[in-house]
Amino acid sequence: MAKILKFSTLHCGQCAALETRLDKEHIYHENIDCASDEGAALAEKFGIHNVPVIIVLNDDDTVQARYNNLGEAIANIETLRQIANS
Repeated sequence: MAKILKFSTLHCGQCAALETRLDKEHIYHENIDCASDEGAALAEKFGIHNVPVIIVLNDDDTVQARYNNLGEAIANIETLRQIANS
């Protein structure tokens, strides 16, 4: 089963807007706080320098999809919903 990771920070307005939309659409995801040590390490692993970013991982932890900003994530909300419900 694919896993959806949302990289964000606490004070990011676009991150909050994306969180609201994902919740409204009932899209289960794991929140990664890039300000934490663990979150910063994961962000570095995936080359993330800005937030919000959504990474979709396959079962073997390879990247299936990446959405680099709020606009890309919203434009692909149906794809994310399908991934979350599979």
